[in-house]
Amino acid sequence: MKKTILSVAVAEIIISCGMQAKAHAATINNVNDTNKDAITISTLQKSEKVLSVGSKGEVVRSIQRLLNSLEGCSIQEDGLYGAETYNAVIKYQSKNGLIQDGIVGIQTATKLCSIDSKTKLNTIDLKIENGAKMSKENTLNETKTAIKKTVNEIIKSELDTKEINSETDYFIAVSKSERQVYIYHMENNSWVNIKVLTCNIGAIDSPTIEGNFSSGLKGKLLKIDETYVRYFTQISGNYLFHSVIYDENGQVIDGRLGGAISHGCVRLSLDDAKYIYDTIPARTGIKIIK
Repeated sequence: MKKTILSVAVAEIIISCGMQAKAHAATINNVNDTNKDAITISTLQKSEKVLSVGSKGEVVRSIQRLLNSLEGCSIQEDGLYGAETYNAVIKYQSKNGLIQDGIVGIQTATKLCSIDSKTKLNTIDLKIENGAKMSKENTLNETKTAIKKTVNEIIKSELDTKEINSETDYFIAVSKSERQVYIYHMENNSWVNIKVLTCNIGAIDSPTIEGNFSSGLKGKLLKIDETYVRYFTQISGNYLFHSVIYDENGQVIDGRLGGAISHGCVRLSLDDAKYIYDTIPARTGIKIIK
């Protein structure tokens, strides 16, 4: 039986051309293997093989696992290319500037395998191999560890290449998956990460926005419904950096950090919210990523 491999610098996903192949499982390791029975991406491009609604098997399950582990999706990993998988692929294609057709063809598969060179996950090789077993939980934990090591590198690289910028000597990046805020300062013509702050982000039904913004209005106290927050800095519209929630008597109502529990704003400790309020000038660049 012929096998097909999508092979790039940091990831491999071995795809069986027949749907009766033995079970495969995603494993994350630091080995840059290739499979002797597999063909390269250049050969696959000529084959025009695609995965779409109605496809099934371990190849589909591998795609589902990859989207769940690295993109934060919640697809049922059943090996059936149905509506959930289709919608997740459409979302992934939109995010990565691909044709939004819901089909995993050469371009989408290559992008999935590479995990996008801009993410610089060059410590991970992901491959699908016969008989291998790793739980989804372990995959997510190892992936999260890799992301923690690279978010700073990603943002600094984009700042240095001017892919993102700021009108001031400061820049703020928010990693929603990590629940962390990165503060950068220009020092000797180079961007330096000077602080990493733990935060809350929006809940599922009130998610924090993503994209590029500039800091705006500031204030020391803001009433939201029957609660109060301190030291707010505007991200965009009603989305703010601000402290945890207080009551009218100044008592903390909810001091939790590191969760997805806000109404969309980025919540910080009182000290960290005050730091941004005191230190970060208006028109400072902000980037919020998944």
